[in-house]
Amino acid sequence: MSPMANRLRKTLETGYVRLDDRLPDPDQGQRYNPPRRKAHSFMQRISPSNLLLLKAALLDGDAAIAAYRAWRPTLDFETISYGQQRLLPLLQHNLTRFGIDDPLLERFRGIRRYFWVRNLKAMTFAQRVFAALDQSGVPFIVLKGAALVACYLADRSLRPMDDVDILVPDDQVENAIAVLTAIKLQPKGVSPRYLTLSSVRSSVPGWEFLGPDQSIDLHWKALHLDQRPEADDGFWQAHRVTSLDGTPIRVLDAADQLLHIIAHAAQQYAAAAAEQWPSDAILVIRRSTDLRFERLVSEADQHGLSAIIAEGLDFLAQEFNVTVPKTAISRMRSAASWTERLEIRLRAEPPKTTIGQGLLSLLDFRRRHPGGVSRSIARVLPAFLKDWAGVSQITPAVFVAAQAILGRPGSLRRILGRDRYRTVPDLDRLPKVGETFKLGGPEFEEAPLIAGWSVPEATGRWTVGQEATIAWCVRGQDQDLTLLIDGSPALHENPPLQRIEIWANDRCLASWRFQTDTVSSLPARILVPHRLVRNRDVLMITFLIYRPVCPVGVDTRGLYLRSLTLKAERNLREASLTNPPEQDYDLREDSMARDKRPKVEPAAANSSRPDD
Repeated sequence: MSPMANRLRKTLETGYVRLDDRLPDPDQGQRYNPPRRKAHSFMQRISPSNLLLLKAALLDGDAAIAAYRAWRPTLDFETISYGQQRLLPLLQHNLTRFGIDDPLLERFRGIRRYFWVRNLKAMTFAQRVFAALDQSGVPFIVLKGAALVACYLADRSLRPMDDVDILVPDDQVENAIAVLTAIKLQPKGVSPRYLTLSSVRSSVPGWEFLGPDQSIDLHWKALHLDQRPEADDGFWQAHRVTSLDGTPIRVLDAADQLLHIIAHAAQQYAAAAAEQWPSDAILVIRRSTDLRFERLVSEADQHGLSAIIAEGLDFLAQEFNVTVPKTAISRMRSAASWTERLEIRLRAEPPKTTIGQGLLSLLDFRRRHPGGVSRSIARVLPAFLKDWAGVSQITPAVFVAAQAILGRPGSLRRILGRDRYRTVPDLDRLPKVGETFKLGGPEFEEAPLIAGWSVPEATGRWTVGQEATIAWCVRGQDQDLTLLIDGSPALHENPPLQRIEIWANDRCLASWRFQTDTVSSLPARILVPHRLVRNRDVLMITFLIYRPVCPVGVDTRGLYLRSLTLKAERNLREASLTNPPEQDYDLREDSMARDKRPKVEPAAANSSRPDD
């Protein structure tokens, strides 16, 4: 639960109040119709309760009152989501127009005042940021809530904002970062240097910058679903100029604003936007004086979003009686390719199969590279396989893909290989034997992290997905080595059994099992036999997670690692590669010394949960 949600819940907490008798009986007006559920689309993220709240906040007359009567008994102050909390000011405003007399409206009015104060503080701070960017010659476009307030709302309380979002050209990112850090804003969880990496900026469209009491979201791409180098050209060419409390700012064209709202809600991790986007979209449609649907159709096609935008507009028209040209929806549906229609189904719910995950990764890869959705899948597939496998040739990429489809069997990995094909980084940038590599903190070295790692956090990083690999320089080594691992498994309330294998240069060193009712046996010590490093320059260490879990709804994670140390230790028992220790080790055992096969030895008990 976010701090904002907790503060709002304290304001809302009270004994349950029965619906006031002065509300009209639903039989006297329009009855609430059951929500239209769209299967296999991002619209299914809007729950029946959320849809009722939206209708009560956005519709007129009896339709709004009927929706409110149906929604109010479902209101639970302990479980109401933050996205729905942000709709309460709009709900209070709409019901007050109809003269509804309900004791809860006073509490909603308090929430509205809270957001009003918060928005004013955010916009006052944003004006400082805008002035600093203008003074440094950095062009910017204001996105999302602040842009909607500036364009369409005189009342600053009706559209709550958690922060202010700004878009800058990609070639101005470093200048924008310098401006933000000069006014005491720091990128969340990372150093400013981390955001200068092209690999980082090509994988995410922006980053949050935090101050003492305010934050700014800096974007170098407007859309999560289109991160091509040329993706934002049309947005910059068609931007408009308006003012926010007297400060001139650039905002997107009305058609581009509508596209941005729906596309943002369709991406997998939309958070509160997944529940709030219809109110933003309807605001643009109802209050814009120059909304051009022909531009919306054209831009949706350019960005490969025709299926997503058509689905969103059809939902608004049918559920909220919003005036949308039917020809615009039909043209976008006709323009949508089969891959766009497949993508909207895959994004409705994270795929659980390897093939489904691979397809979604392929579509994401195509969206990030020149040509985007205009390139055929056949042309993109070879480049995707090489990038996904981290290799330079297509043949080993096919070998790696085949292993993934078959469930990554260890025997096939030993025969065909995986680590031997990986692209080797610069040896001078890799940790050496005897050194400790810390995976967290503001200072970092990205070169050793080959694939499968989250962004750095205060004390470490998560492994993401089913494989996470780190490279170590072992040039000149001809002895047994010891790998020390400090971290914790990803645990949450109802996880599957966590099975994690550790591989080194295509040989399995150990296999672990974790469960929530056990105490983690990490840190651990693992023997790396000298035969794996003899006559080699690089040791590829891979954590293979068979059933990664999703503890916070962000991604699939297996281990939270704080540090890794590789050191020489000649007096360890020699390992035999003819009988590698691939059996499962249950880390619930009090002592692993009783097992005849141990290559994993607990160095110290550690029952603390990782920071998330």
